[in-house]
Amino acid sequence: MIINDILYGQAEINQPVLIELLQTPELQRLRQVGMGGYYPGSPYASGHRDYTRYRHSVGVMLLLRRFNAPLEEQIAGLIHDVSHSAFSHTIDYILREAEGEKTQNSQDRLHDNFVRRSSLAAIITRHGFNLEHILDESRFPLKENQLPDICADRIDYCLRAGVLSGDLTMNDKDIILERLVIHNGSFVFDNLNAATKFSRLFYHLNHNMWSGFASAVQFCVSALMFRRAIDISLLKLEDFYNRGDAEIIQIIEASGLQDKELAGYHQMLQNPPEYFCDNAEASLDRIFCKSRTVDPLVITASPKPQRVSELDSVYAAMIAGQPKFKEYHIGIRNN
Repeated sequence: MIINDILYGQAEINQPVLIELLQTPELQRLRQVGMGGYYPGSPYASGHRDYTRYRHSVGVMLLLRRFNAPLEEQIAGLIHDVSHSAFSHTIDYILREAEGEKTQNSQDRLHDNFVRRSSLAAIITRHGFNLEHILDESRFPLKENQLPDICADRIDYCLRAGVLSGDLTMNDKDIILERLVIHNGSFVFDNLNAATKFSRLFYHLNHNMWSGFASAVQFCVSALMFRRAIDISLLKLEDFYNRGDAEIIQIIEASGLQDKELAGYHQMLQNPPEYFCDNAEASLDRIFCKSRTVDPLVITASPKPQRVSELDSVYAAMIAGQPKFKEYHIGIRNN
């Protein structure tokens, strides 16, 4: 199997277990699940074919392959997002759990059981792999670890978002990838310039995309729309785990817009972020957005790797006191 990826180029996949997993309905559904959610008026709306949970999942696997990670870890990387609902982290706002909004970890909480109940489990075990090991995240620090360190998951979604949004040139993408190395079982950089490029890109995307105002609007208003669709029995919660983004929207637009409240939220989402404000007095709803900060390790002449913030005082000032989540009161601007 040949895969062409916008970040990593062409790769040949010849391991039967990976080929079979890639063809499962569970992985294929992720082609229809955008990374960002649903907000046509946002400059970061997720509609690009390379900005899907499928492309990201494959990208994590390809990045691990690039660094000769064990096949077990490549499998874990490929399936790590398979339990995402339609519209990705929007599910945390549909479920309306403040702690879930702050951490955006709904899919992480159900991932283990989802995989066990899916066709993936039988494929993994039939090919001689231990499912318990595959599901044990602590075994795979290249795939996943704790902030502020970097891992294949964070590296891929940052570079993918940067390239597709135009915030990262392909040349700078290559510089970043070429200066990644593995040290003590984790990803680090061997060059401060590359580490700084990545860290500042991540900072920019976090503030302008993942935890920015446009994303807060999207999470708030689209969740109100989706919850209304569930309340009037147009949709069921399980639909978000069985269908893709476009199919959900087609159901709403085909059968739901006669409901005045639902139609109102749908119409709101056709407006740009400037249509909205962050104002407690005019708030449609109060929400929280997870905020992420990386501070990668860099190999230098020092005996031990150092954080970017230890080597770059400007970046240290940028990330000082960064919150783990942001609070918004989303309303409609009056002017």
